[in-house]
Amino acid sequence: MIYGGERGQRERKEKIRRRIFGATAAFLITAFVVFSFFVPPATWKYYVALPQTTDRKEGECRVHFLSVGQGDCTLLEFPDGKTMLIDGGDGAEEHTAYILRYLNSLGIKTLDYLVATHPDGDHTGGLDEIIKIKKVKEAYLPKITAETGAQFNEFIAAVKEKGCKTVFSARGVSLSDTNGEYPYEVDFLSPLSPDTPGSEYEKANGKNADDASFNDCSAVIRLDYFGSGALFLGDITAEKESDILFAAEAGLIKCGGATVSLADTEILKVAHHGSSGSSGEEFLRKIGVRDAIISVGANNPYSHPNSETLARLRRAGAQIYRTDENGTVVATLRPDGTYSIKYR
Repeated sequence: MIYGGERGQRERKEKIRRRIFGATAAFLITAFVVFSFFVPPATWKYYVALPQTTDRKEGECRVHFLSVGQGDCTLLEFPDGKTMLIDGGDGAEEHTAYILRYLNSLGIKTLDYLVATHPDGDHTGGLDEIIKIKKVKEAYLPKITAETGAQFNEFIAAVKEKGCKTVFSARGVSLSDTNGEYPYEVDFLSPLSPDTPGSEYEKANGKNADDASFNDCSAVIRLDYFGSGALFLGDITAEKESDILFAAEAGLIKCGGATVSLADTEILKVAHHGSSGSSGEEFLRKIGVRDAIISVGANNPYSHPNSETLARLRRAGAQIYRTDENGTVVATLRPDGTYSIKYR
C-alpha cells in the first residue's frame, strides 16, 4: 500500500507537470501568433541568428564578399561610413535572409548605393526584399528593355514602389570622395552609356541578344583606396574584359575628370562565378591581380569554377578564395596602403 500510494503521488505530480507544460506551450504559441499578427515578421526575423561580424575601424575600407550559394552579393563599407551593395543573390530565402542579417549585424539600416550589375536572377533575386526592408538612397541598374525574367521585373517594381532614385550604370559614373580625410575612388568602367551607338545596352536590347549580351551589360566597378585596387566584374565575358583593358591602356576611361587605370588591381571579384568564358590570361596578367574571390555555390550544376579558369588565375599569381569553400570573405583596406583578407 505504501508503494502504491507513492506511485499514485508521482502520477498525480506528473499529470500536473504535463498540464503546466501544455498550458505554457499553448500560451507561448498563442503569444507568438498574436505577436506575428501585429508585428510583421519582416521587422524582426532578420535580427535573429545574426552572423558574427566585427566593427570597421577608423580609416578602414572593407569589402565583404558574401557567401550566398550560386549567386553574387558584395558589400562595400567606405571609410566615410557610406555603404554600397553590389547585387543581391539568387532570391533563395536562406540567402536573402543571410544578406539582411549580415547587414543588421553591422548595424546598417540604410544603403547609400545599391547596384544591380545586370538582369540575371542569381544577381537580382533578393534585391526586391532588400529594398523593402532597407532604405536605399540610390539604385544603379542596367537599362534593359528586353524581357529578362520575373526576378529582375520584381526588383524594378520594388524600386518604383519605394521611390528610389535610379541611375543607369554607365562608364564615367563616379561615386568617389577625394576631399575627405580618407579619400577613395569608386568608378564605373562599363557598360557604355545607353545612348552610345553599338553599346552593350544596344546589343542586349536588340533582336539577336543572347546570354552573353546580357552578361556584358554588367556594371564593372573599380575601387581604389590609397593604392589598393579592387575590381568587380559582374558576369562579363573574356572578350569584354579585353575591351575594357584596351580602353584603359589607351587612356579612354575617364571618371570624375580623372583617367582610370587597371594596373595594380590587387583584389579581383572574378567574373561569372569562375566560368570558362571569363578571366582571360592577358587580362589577369596585366591588371596585376594578387587575390581573386569567386562567388560560387557548392556542387553547382554549371561546374563553376572551371578548372582552366582556376589554372589561369594561379599562373597570374593569384591567391584564390571561394565562397563555397571559404564562406564569406572580407578584405580590409587601410590608409597605409596595405590590406588583409580573412574569411569565415
